[in-house]
Amino acid sequence: GCVSSMALRSKNVCFTNVPKEDREALQKKVARMAGYICSTMTQDVDILVVGEASSKKYIVASELG
Repeated sequence: GCVSSMALRSKNVCFTNVPKEDREALQKKVARMAGYICSTMTQDVDILVVGEASSKKYIVASELG
C-alpha cells in the first residue's frame, strides 16, 4: 500500500548495513513521508536505520549520542 503520512517531515534518515533492495524501498517510503535521506552519519541525522549493529555509522551514532 501507499504510505500517506507526514510522520517523517523534515527528519534526516540515514541507513547502514541494510540490503540494497530493502534500503531502496525504505528510502522511497521516507521520501513519501516528507523525510530526507542522508548518506553520511552526522549530528544532523535524526534516525539511523540499522541492518547490523557493527557498522561504522552505528558506532559513530552511538558516540554522538
